[in-house]
Amino acid sequence: LILALAAPALSHLKSSSVLYASFEALAAAESGMEDTFYRFKRNLGVGEDEELEIGRNIANITYHSGSGGVYIESVGVSRDGITRKVALDLVLGTGLSFSYAAQVGDGGLILEDSASVEGDVFSTGPVVGVGIEEVGISGSVIVAGVGGLIDSIYIEGSAYAYSIENSKVDGSIYYMNLVNTSYEPGQGYPDSEPLDPVDLPITEEVLNGWKEYAEMGGVIECDDEYLINSSQTLGPVHITCDLEIRGNHVITLKGHVWVEGNIKIMNNPLLRVDGSLGDESVAIIADDPEDRMEGSTISLGNNPDFEGAAGSDRSFIFLISANESASEGGSTHAITDGQKADGDVFMYAEKGEILIRNNVDITGLTAYRIRARDNATIVYREGLANSFFSAGRSAGFVISGWREIE
Repeated sequence: LILALAAPALSHLKSSSVLYASFEALAAAESGMEDTFYRFKRNLGVGEDEELEIGRNIANITYHSGSGGVYIESVGVSRDGITRKVALDLVLGTGLSFSYAAQVGDGGLILEDSASVEGDVFSTGPVVGVGIEEVGISGSVIVAGVGGLIDSIYIEGSAYAYSIENSKVDGSIYYMNLVNTSYEPGQGYPDSEPLDPVDLPITEEVLNGWKEYAEMGGVIECDDEYLINSSQTLGPVHITCDLEIRGNHVITLKGHVWVEGNIKIMNNPLLRVDGSLGDESVAIIADDPEDRMEGSTISLGNNPDFEGAAGSDRSFIFLISANESASEGGSTHAITDGQKADGDVFMYAEKGEILIRNNVDITGLTAYRIRARDNATIVYREGLANSFFSAGRSAGFVISGWREIE
């Protein structure tokens, strides 16, 4: 009877021991992987075959380099010989977070003729409405800095600014100076100190990394204009003259495109991120370092459409202009969207002005100045909060996949 009762107990004890050893092996494998990733991230020495002792357990780590990244395996071995294996994919890239439907510099945000924003706005310049009778901004608005102004806007969320004038706010309202503005009783907070400005998300270092990555894919030498008027795959590539994409064709983007000139996209083309890139976003950059006042512009017209990678809600096409005219007092628009651009597209012009109009539906905007008119809508997509881009060697490694494989 004792033996009959002991057998199941011993079996359970053995199973528990094996399970505990398996957990130890997995912990060792994960520890080995974390150590190796840290050394890659910090550019420390990493051997192709490493052994790491974790207590009485061991992690054996191997890796091999491929095009643009590194594949690492870590095998954890417990003191009882139980093994668990994890794998890690590293790529040369950049992870960025875009938290606002519109983020604006000192030039401010101007909404005209029923233009609207579906999401939050952060600005260091004035946020002003012209002819806005319905809701202008569905989220909250922050205008940072002393002297910040919100004027003639209907805001469904909260409002933060030094001065708020001629507006309606459904949420809380924080201000130093208030003129002719309505808000809910008990939701007003006078004498509120203005918030501090924040930097725009894409730094010069990041942009240079994307241009470097584009050039790694090849260079198209041209003198005047490079015309695309047929369906094809594009990128990563550096084009040394103006680029025009024209006609009802499909352009599949497999990497960043750096155009050393101006960009025109018109007459119903579809630009989409290649499905093999998964959650990755792709940048199309207009940047001629010799001409950032009149040149380095992007112009959209006649229903261009944009799609991220199939099956992903985090993949977008970023249109980036290096034009600096607006910040220098000039009148050249960095990016102009004239008619019904639509889809997974984000526009960025750190020192320039973006003009959108005529019923366009844009995922998000960041610029020195943003001007929206004629029923244009800026719509924030949640996937922008965690965007990933491939980049050049200077960008360093980021994780694109971490999983247990055995």
